[in-house]
Amino acid sequence: EEEAKDGGIFLVNPRILSRSSEVDMNVWTEQCLVLPPDFTATVLRDSLITVEYETLEGQTRTIQLEGELSRAAQHEMDHDRGVLILDHVSLDEMSNDIMRMLESRGHEERMLRAYERYISDPMTA
Repeated sequence: EEEAKDGGIFLVNPRILSRSSEVDMNVWTEQCLVLPPDFTATVLRDSLITVEYETLEGQTRTIQLEGELSRAAQHEMDHDRGVLILDHVSLDEMSNDIMRMLESRGHEERMLRAYERYISDPMTA
């Protein structure tokens, strides 16, 4: 793990190599700093993921994350793929008309990406 002085970890170019089975997924209520503070989404996240990443020194490492760390890593890696938590919900589940209007274009494609449970190929990542 790349421990920071404040207890955080640094995962440079993280790639998910494996995920827990679908029956082991957890339900989370999430918020996101890039969205209005009153917006929450109920999302499914893998309870355990194996991630390959580079350290700040350029070394390739692998780490297993579970629980909150797994959830947080998946949330942040969603951003790398252009997915926000609102892409985990349908447009009619959004209570804010302005957000619904802004998100309508391309929402279906991002929603599919949000649920695809991709696995990176370490040979091409």
